[in-house]
Amino acid sequence: MINKFFLIFVFSLISQMSYTQSYELEIKVTNIETVKGEIFSAVYNSQETFLVKKSAYKASKVPVKSKIVIVNFKNIAEGEYSVALYHDINSSGQMDRNMLGIPKEDYGFSNINSIIFSRPSFEETKFYIKSDTSIVIELQ
Repeated sequence: MINKFFLIFVFSLISQMSYTQSYELEIKVTNIETVKGEIFSAVYNSQETFLVKKSAYKASKVPVKSKIVIVNFKNIAEGEYSVALYHDINSSGQMDRNMLGIPKEDYGFSNINSIIFSRPSFEETKFYIKSDTSIVIELQ
């Protein structure tokens, strides 16, 4: 009797999991001035984790082989997200900054296409995914 209920429970969990939709996010990175290094991108899914080191929902490193780079993320659930990225020209694995903490390497955020002089918020950069989605981020 217990085994029957257990099996019904397991099958119901599996069937619920199979109905969960996942989508792809394609990011087209433009305004790349120097064709070398990598584009580091991070996808965040909350204000609490936004721009917090090693707390991205998903992250990627893609080599720069042309003036436009495409970054793809798979298996993204429906919801609100934000993207932050930078061009690691010297392949150091971190964003280079000057003595004042200002980035020396180009960077970009979702939903921001002009030069910004302060750190943006999750609210300013968020967008909603409910299907396969493509966005463009212009490096600054």
